[in-house]
Amino acid sequence: VQGSAWMKQDRTALVPTLSRIAKRGFVVAIVEYRHSGIASFPAQIQDARNAVRFMRANAAQNHVDADNLFLSGCSSGGQVALLAAVAHAADRTDMDDTSLSLAPNAADVSDATRGVIDYFGAVNGQMDDGFPSTVDHHLATSPEGMMMGHVDLRDRPDLRAAMTVESYLTPELALPPVLIFHGTKDRLVNARQSASLYRRLRDVGKSAELYLLEGADHGGAEFWTDGMCRVATDFMRSNCAR
Repeated sequence: VQGSAWMKQDRTALVPTLSRIAKRGFVVAIVEYRHSGIASFPAQIQDARNAVRFMRANAAQNHVDADNLFLSGCSSGGQVALLAAVAHAADRTDMDDTSLSLAPNAADVSDATRGVIDYFGAVNGQMDDGFPSTVDHHLATSPEGMMMGHVDLRDRPDLRAAMTVESYLTPELALPPVLIFHGTKDRLVNARQSASLYRRLRDVGKSAELYLLEGADHGGAEFWTDGMCRVATDFMRSNCAR
């Protein structure tokens, strides 16, 4: 799930990068979701869930192992991927809290995944310093303000909570394992967002790993070295159904 500040995505931009994962024996599909210019939250979450359903429904022709699907995302895509997994888990847990109805599961094909890999995700809308270089952060013109309906989020703590992954995490939520990568010098999405998410995941008893890349900014080659790709593929292999 691509990073684009929830705006229109370039479907080909990550092909050279993701080929590093494909070379390790994985089928990689790039998700395009409705951007904030044409649809507000939770449309992005619905589209990511439907992308998983599409891959499962068309597994044979795409040489995909339908029992072992994973969601991954960069930046805003990390938030979308995580909330898609949260929404599926909420459906399975049969929770009554309507705030968890991010994207109702009305399809016959399951959108279950074995895990989520979050690369420097914009996972927290409640931190005042969560987007350090965004001058208009939380305003209606900001990426997060546009995604949440083109509204001033300073006046809408409910919407800031709705876009925050931590808001949904409980011990009862059957969330798959999560792997998180973030650079310590990220100037677009504060690394504190990932650190806080990791602590919350562990606090509620979920399987989570966090890798903080010293000196790395928002994205870059540091996240796609042989070592980091090995961490990602080892995570997927270790969480596959046997």
